Amino acid sequence: MSIEEKTVETAQNYADRSEEDLLMLLARQEVVIKSDPAKAEDPTLDPSYESAGMPAEALRAIGKKIMRRWNQSLFELICKQKDDKNRQKLIEAAGIGETALIGAVASVLLTLTSPAIAAAAAAIIVKHFLVPAGGVVCDAWEEAIALDG
Repeated sequence: MSIEEKTVETAQNYADRSEEDLLMLLARQEVVIKSDPAKAEDPTLDPSYESAGMPAEALRAIGKKIMRRWNQSLFELICKQKDDKNRQKLIEAAGIGETALIGAVASVLLTLTSPAIAAAAAAIIVKHFLVPAGGVVCDAWEEAIALDG
């Protein structure tokens, strides 16, 4: 199985996790990857809370910061580029369902970040920004980014 396939599969498995859990996962991944960069290549990276060595509120803040950064980057890539190949990929996946959309977003995020971050970020971006957007993805997504701060 290729790293992209493993990342997409992991991201799709995250579909059942809550946004809160995914934010905390992103933060724990960030902390662990800073101390051991090689771990970024493992899309299934799910470090323990103890490994982060900080309180939940600090982890939540880090997770939100990471989610905002990758959400904005993905938005720019999908909605602001002349080449709409990635946008078409997401729109087609949106009609299939949330899990397929998470997989498509993870695949696109792999062009921007590591497998570990791509898998977790894809799930939360879809749950928080894209599913509520419905059919007018880029317009609603841009509004959600502005509201989310």
